[in-house]
Amino acid sequence: MTRSSPVSVAGKNTQSVYVRLKEGIDAHCDRARAAGAEIVQEPADQFYGERQYRARDPEGHVWTFSQTVRSVPREEAERLGDLQIEGWHG
Repeated sequence: MTRSSPVSVAGKNTQSVYVRLKEGIDAHCDRARAAGAEIVQEPADQFYGERQYRARDPEGHVWTFSQTVRSVPREEAERLGDLQIEGWHG
């Protein structure tokens, strides 16, 4: 099996990784930065109740880390996001 990192294919994204954390997302971001990850999106609260950040690892893969910070009713998320949602976790 041949595997390629984004670095080896001119920076093209070869995967999408989403990791849900139970707690400590800001400290996690600090540790990722200290370990050499490039933080491409700083931790920020999202309208749908998640706090997220994105990091690019040394091989160029982008990782999204998320932590639930509050439960948001579907109607509120639709209003705040100006969209209609099919299915909802909240």
